Amino acid sequence: LVFDGFVFISGLVFFCYILGLNKFLAKQGHNGCEMTYMYEYPQFVRVTLASNVTAEYRRYGLYAYSEGRQTQQTRNMQFSGIPVLFIPGQGGSLKQVRSLASVSLRKAFNSDYKFHFDFFTLDLNEEYSAMFGGVLTDQTRFAVHAVLRILSLYRRVRPDSMVLIGHSMGGMIAKGLFLEPDFPSHAVRLVVTLATPHSPVILTDTLLQEYYNRVTPYWPPPSGNVTVISLGGGIKDLVVRPGLTLSDQADISILTTAVPDVWMSVDHLCILW
Repeated sequence: LVFDGFVFISGLVFFCYILGLNKFLAKQGHNGCEMTYMYEYPQFVRVTLASNVTAEYRRYGLYAYSEGRQTQQTRNMQFSGIPVLFIPGQGGSLKQVRSLASVSLRKAFNSDYKFHFDFFTLDLNEEYSAMFGGVLTDQTRFAVHAVLRILSLYRRVRPDSMVLIGHSMGGMIAKGLFLEPDFPSHAVRLVVTLATPHSPVILTDTLLQEYYNRVTPYWPPPSGNVTVISLGGGIKDLVVRPGLTLSDQADISILTTAVPDVWMSVDHLCILW
């Protein structure tokens, strides 16, 4: 009888657990995010790098985003705005920059180009950087070469600073850049991390732990001239739980549920829309 009672209670607890898990995963309510659209066809123009960099990082690439009539100017490598580098994360595509870049371009049109942003994006081969820490160092070093190349494109008017935007593990790559000896840290004034786990979601190998152990103690940077904004998606982000996106090292650390005129949780990909 004691054994039967134990089995009954265990089964009841397990059943309640499955019901709760199902409600959490499948019944999170209506997704209130709206997809962004562009009015002209998006183009991703490859930016050439030095031959030694290309040879060393064959699986990676640097691209500039453009639309419609702006594409020819981009192909001619003519830039005059504020450079922004988007760094994708775990399994992320270079094309994930499309929404941010398109909205920014449309706002520039509407403001008669009082100022505008030039968006660049990295192709990191859609590697699973949150599962295997062995790729993080290569991604970081390639991003350094990308930043140097982007700055070299501004021959006439060199920008005072540039912006780094990292999604998911791309945010950790953005933070890790500042530890590289040849990285021009003075050129970056703003780092935005989107759904970035500032602590590991899961530790799968020692290389991942070593990367976090090396990057995290550095922040905030000694210069204090870099503003860091960390934005998390909240409960609907089933990949990175809210607590991991909040960072006491960031100047602004917030969830989308607390952002004025947003007031809702978004999933791991919707945060890019």
